[in-house]
Amino acid sequence: MQFFICGIFLTVLIVLSTCKTPFLLHNEDHEKCIETKNFLQLSANTNWSKIKAMISNTTDIKCLNMQSSNIEYITPSTFQKFPNLEYLNLADNNLQKRNLDFVSRMTNLKTLVLDKAYRMDSVDGDEFLFNVESSNLESLYLRYNGIKKLIVSHNVQFKNLTKLVLSDNKIEEIRIIGNGPPTKANFNWLPQSLKYLNIENNKLKELNLNNMIKLVELQARNNEFESLILENLPNLQSLLINEESLNLVSIKNLTKLEDLVLGLNNPNEILLSHINGLTALQSLQLECKNVSLFDGEIIDQMPSLRSLFIGGSLLNAIPKITNGTHLNYLFLPKNKIEIINPIDFSSMPNLEELNLSDNLIMDLSPDTFSILKKLRILNLEKNLLKRVSHLAFNSFDNLQKLRLSYNSITSFDAKIVNLNPSLKELHLGNNFLKQFPLINRAENLWYLNLGSNKLRVLEKIDLNLMFPNLEVLILSFNNLTRIDRKVFDNLKNLRGLHLHSNELQTMPDNWSLSLKKLETVSLDRNKFNDFEALSLTEINFQNVALSYSLANDHFLYCTLRNGINIYCNFIKEYKEGDNIFYFQKKYMTFKKVANNKLMLIPSAEM
Repeated sequence: MQFFICGIFLTVLIVLSTCKTPFLLHNEDHEKCIETKNFLQLSANTNWSKIKAMISNTTDIKCLNMQSSNIEYITPSTFQKFPNLEYLNLADNNLQKRNLDFVSRMTNLKTLVLDKAYRMDSVDGDEFLFNVESSNLESLYLRYNGIKKLIVSHNVQFKNLTKLVLSDNKIEEIRIIGNGPPTKANFNWLPQSLKYLNIENNKLKELNLNNMIKLVELQARNNEFESLILENLPNLQSLLINEESLNLVSIKNLTKLEDLVLGLNNPNEILLSHINGLTALQSLQLECKNVSLFDGEIIDQMPSLRSLFIGGSLLNAIPKITNGTHLNYLFLPKNKIEIINPIDFSSMPNLEELNLSDNLIMDLSPDTFSILKKLRILNLEKNLLKRVSHLAFNSFDNLQKLRLSYNSITSFDAKIVNLNPSLKELHLGNNFLKQFPLINRAENLWYLNLGSNKLRVLEKIDLNLMFPNLEVLILSFNNLTRIDRKVFDNLKNLRGLHLHSNELQTMPDNWSLSLKKLETVSLDRNKFNDFEALSLTEINFQNVALSYSLANDHFLYCTLRNGINIYCNFIKEYKEGDNIFYFQKKYMTFKKVANNKLMLIPSAEM
């Protein structure tokens, strides 16, 4: 038997992380309910007498949705005509009594949804009484109810509860009431059956969870924790916490935890006594603003760890790790590291990616990375390097990406590329290079960024011989005044060429003739006087989507498809002869003129 009254459900799945969101948890319960085919949905101002007349036997109803029904009062006998009810949704109502009195008689209820179900200005104010006695309740959702004080009855019972969602309230304290005066508590009243606990977006000062052997997932971000104690949770696999006021941290014996993300402000050191017993951990991410010391022995006790991230901290050296053979990824951005030595990596021979960006490194010794034979990605951006020698980069067997942008490099040793034939990307933007690096041949290099340097002339170089497979070349924001003939000849794989914001007055004859795969050209903010002299030929623009920018003092960005129509996102002014046209979000067209050249003309004038 299946009843759909006054509407249908729209199921939405939203996955924000590896953890299950409340939406996903609820969706699982709702899907189970739909499968039973004993589902009744009621709308606001429902006439109960008519419903009873329509339904011959309410004992068949297992799922009841009364969301947004303007309900104010519920008594323990309200649902006595639904003895087999397993799913009840009372979200978005105006319940006056902030408690769970009515649940105790619902002996078969498994899922209860009370999100935004209680009045904020009720008699009970911001308190909520947890007084449920239910042997079968498995899932309880209590979000968005403005709860500040959670009062737990000493005889509360829900031995089968697996999912509890208390997120998005204002919970500051938890107290247990019984025969005597209320006593302060944390979460030690939770049943051993609990698998998922979500207490995000509250104002809790402490979190203390011990010996909960079935807990699989804990989401506790955005509270005001000063104390965090998580110990002996053998099945916990997912943990999300970020806090600014933590003074006490103890995370121990979470033997199945695979990913740990912690954002901390106050601690200035993280020691083995704070974090240990995480034998299955694969990824550790710490964003700790004031940490200047990280005990490397923590990593020694994590045999499964593959990725370590410590960012935005005050570390002035690489953590001393004795056994790091299991590490593949080390990220230490935004710290205060000034000096790196070969010994720093001696225990990490299997690193594949190293990120030391945004530090204070000024120099690299010849054998700095000598142990890192397997490194594929090296990021040294935003440091204080002035020169780089090939002697510091001659140990890699398979380096594919090298990021050296945003330093103060005045001289780049081209032998670095020659010694690393697997290199695919080279990032040298935002430095002080005055000459184009003279690289012999880089077969695999497809991306080269030399933007924001001090280059003035491109002469006596043949980029095709240097980079036969180059796809993206960035030369913008230099001081280029001249580009010699043949510089761009036969770059048959080039898709993107960025030359904007230079001092160019013209381009070499037929410079684009052989660039048959060109998709993006940026030439704006130069000093061109004759657009026709740029020699843009029709062959470049057949069957490709071209993003093309060109103007004297104004930016023009257009998209051409099939060599005919292009769309200009913005242009302030376009001159043709003595005529000036103004455009904003208007269509433009390429016009074929003499010698197979193309000229940009407006399709509509303003």
